Parts: sequence; C-alpha cells; structure tokens
Amino acid sequence: MPNPQMFVKMVANGQQADINVVGGDDLVSWALGDDSDVVFFLRTTTLAADTALSVDSDDVLVGTPVTEALAADSLIISNVTASGDILIAANRGGNSEEYVKVDSSAGALYLSGYQGGTMLALAANPPAPDQSVVHIWGGSAGSVAAGSDAILVAENSAAATIQLLTPNNSYSAIYFSDPDASAGQILYDHSNVRFNIAIEASNRLLWTTSEMAFQQAQTISTSPGNLTITAGGSTGDVLIGDGDGTILYVDGGTNNVGIGAVSANAALNIGGTFTGSSFTSAVRVVTALTDPPGNGTNSIGVHIATNFTEVADASTTTRASLRVVRPTTTAASGAAVTNSASVYISDAPTGGATPTNGHYSIFVDAGNSRFDGNIKMGTNSEFSTTEGTNGIIFGAGTAPNGTASTAGQLYSDNSGDDLSFEHADGTEDELTT
Repeated sequence: MPNPQMFVKMVANGQQADINVVGGDDLVSWALGDDSDVVFFLRTTTLAADTALSVDSDDVLVGTPVTEALAADSLIISNVTASGDILIAANRGGNSEEYVKVDSSAGALYLSGYQGGTMLALAANPPAPDQSVVHIWGGSAGSVAAGSDAILVAENSAAATIQLLTPNNSYSAIYFSDPDASAGQILYDHSNVRFNIAIEASNRLLWTTSEMAFQQAQTISTSPGNLTITAGGSTGDVLIGDGDGTILYVDGGTNNVGIGAVSANAALNIGGTFTGSSFTSAVRVVTALTDPPGNGTNSIGVHIATNFTEVADASTTTRASLRVVRPTTTAASGAAVTNSASVYISDAPTGGATPTNGHYSIFVDAGNSRFDGNIKMGTNSEFSTTEGTNGIIFGAGTAPNGTASTAGQLYSDNSGDDLSFEHADGTEDELTT
C-alpha cells in the first residue's frame, strides 16, 4: 500500500499551524512544525544505543544521541529543536497544571513537582499526593499523614522498606549534610561486616556482629529514670571486661554479682540467697535493712559464708573466712597518727530499742576467741557475766562466780565478799574482805 501524504494548513485568529501526516504504516514518521521540530515515530525494528536516526526527510534522533537501545515496535517522541522542552499538562479545576516536563537545557525530568507533590503510584486507586512531597504509594497505611517536614514518603498497606544494593566489595550509606559539612552518616561496610556511625565526619561507633566499639569516651545515661541492662531475660549474664577477660559480671540465674572470672574462683562473689538467719551466699552485702528481714531473726549487713574442702596431704597453716592484713604506712614529714589498726571499730551500735544484753562493738556468739598478741584494755573496761555463771577464765582453770568492774576492782561475786584465783592445778587462793 502506498504511503499517502497529506498537508493540512489551518488558520485561526491569525495564527498558523502546520500538520504533516506522512502515511500511517510502519517505519513512517509524523512530524509537527514547519521544520519538523517534533517527530512521532514507530520503529518496527530494533535500534542500537546512541544511534542517530532519520526517516524520510525528518530527523528523529540527531547529532550524537545518548540513548538506550530500543526493542522492535518502540515509539519514539523526539523534540529535535535545540533546547526545546516537552510539557504534559492537564486541566485541573479550570486551570492547566504541569504534570510532566522534560527540561532539555537542564537535562532534567520533572514529575508533578511544579505546583504540588508527586505521587508514584504502584497500586490502583492512589490518593492525592501531599503538598511538596514525593510520595511512593503501594497501598494505604491507614489514617496516617506525612509529617510537615517530610519530602520523601514511602507508604504501603503491609511492610515498607527502602533497599540499597551494592557489590560485595562496596558499602551502602545514608549521609546527613548541611552547608557546614557532612555532619553525619550511617554506613554499612560489607567488606568489614560492620556499621559505621559517624558524627561530625568522624567515626564514633563501629558495630560488628559481636561488638560495639565506641571510638571515643562515652557516657551512657538515662536522665529520666533507671538504666536497665538485661541479657536473655531473667536468667542471662551481663559481663564487663577487657581483652584479658571478665572484670565484673552479673549472673541473673543465681542472682550473683562477681568480680573476676565467672566461676566460684572469682576474686569477689556477692550474691546467693538470704532468708532470715539462713545464709547460703558466699558474700552478702546489705546497705539498708528492715529489722527483722524476711521471716528470720537476724539483721546482718555483711555476711561471709565459706565452705572449705580439705585435700588429702594438704598442709594449711590458717583457715579463716576473713583475713585482714595489717596496714603498712610510709610516714610523712609532720604526720601525727594517734592510732594504727588493722581493724578499727569507732563506736558501738546505737539507736532503736535497747537490746536485752546491751550494745556490743564486737559480739562472738560461740567458740573460743584467741589472741596471740598482747591485749590492751582501755579506760573503763568492763568484764561482766550473768549471775550464776562463771566469771573470768584464765587459761584452763575455772573461776568462781563473779564480775569484773571498772576502776581496776575485781569482785568474786555480786556482793563483793570474796575474791578467788583458781590455778591450773585446781588449787585456789582466796582473799576475803
């Protein structure tokens, strides 16, 4: 079938429009303008990338094109006039509004960005775009609107994600910049398998699969309330340490706090159970007590309980639950020290109801107490027992009933009638008043 040509010249209000229709079959062009400024062309065969193209006498792709390769039966719309733009507009409420514009001078494509927001609808029945927002819509998220300062919104009726794709040896990042500098970034480095978090263009945190390495001194605080650290619920462990091992640990399974290795051999292990007078902990430290605690009968602030297992052929000089090593002091010029002690108890307990047996600075409930060194008794020292019991025992002997009072006076009994000394061989020396 021949390709007919039709020339139509239309004159209206003194203006002239030329329409050149060159056939209606394949491989023919439809050119608009005196100089065929705009050309519509259906190409039935493939076209290689960056290839100039002319049809009949009409230029379709001119100069050295920068174009993708085209498949067969592709439509080409081309403005061949230098710096000529392409605009698609529609009447909205009686006014034409721009929806698509190609700015050839700037090399830019604008989608509805001139008067309102842009809606990239990925599903049917999208809503009107928000003002000045690029809205990517895959479904309704419900009764929720974009923030007033948002310029990019991704909405979906299910999960919505933004994905960055890179080769294995590269990284993906989100940069936060302003006129001063590249202020911050969140970067995933696949080569090193870590997140980099930067503030003021410097790395502050390197987060790997097993470590969060702060790159400067950090303070972790919760000003409104408590800082809670948990691991694996109520039975997990929290470990604090360095490259050489654990320094401090919290064992949620046994309610223990330890310093040193996570084992019974820790340098300090604080925890266990405390029910009244029953102790199963290695060390118990209490800074505030309700008297009596629980259902027990004792209020004890620090409890030390140790279990020893003797080993055959093992020689032990001293076995004790607590050892206090003497202080070693280097004298300073002009230093005046009145007393020096390994253990110093400044005062006896006070407050509350007066105990039945009185207040004691030291209370040894059972067993013998041994002092290998000298014992110095201060002023107003008192030795006393309840009437009817033994008095003061010297060595292996048994003294008669009596009390020791103040001012160096020693009475054998409450009436002060006699004073008896019993020797180790059972003999007695008795003084009477």
